[in-house]
Amino acid sequence: MLSPNIRVLLWQKLQHYLESRGLGTAYVSPADIELAPGTIVQPDVFVVPPSGTPLQRWSEVRRLLLAAEILSPGSARHDRVRKPRFFRAQRVPEYWIVDLDERVIERADSDRDAMVLADDQLEWLPEGACEPFVMSVPDYFASIHGG
Repeated sequence: MLSPNIRVLLWQKLQHYLESRGLGTAYVSPADIELAPGTIVQPDVFVVPPSGTPLQRWSEVRRLLLAAEILSPGSARHDRVRKPRFFRAQRVPEYWIVDLDERVIERADSDRDAMVLADDQLEWLPEGACEPFVMSVPDYFASIHGG
């Protein structure tokens, strides 16, 4: 079981960026998201595009701008193999894997199969954004690991 603080820290950073620019809302699971009929996913952290009305139920989520998973030994294969394919098929523009042991964030966008490592700085430019979300990867992991 992951410490909730790992998810919350990423959520806080994303939500601050999104909220200040009106680009969507970040959430932390548990949340049953059905992007394809009969398929439920629970990304650890995810971003829903702006809709104009507050989200009342998870069933209202039909699209994600970002899905992020915090890697754990029990979910590694699923997170690295199945989920990237699923999210790409559902046209989720960005997918991240946060690898706590290696202190890197692997990312893929909907245009490529391969994951790209971010070990210094993570940048993400969601649709409608004029400036990217930027996060220092070493600082993020230092705050999780305590230095």
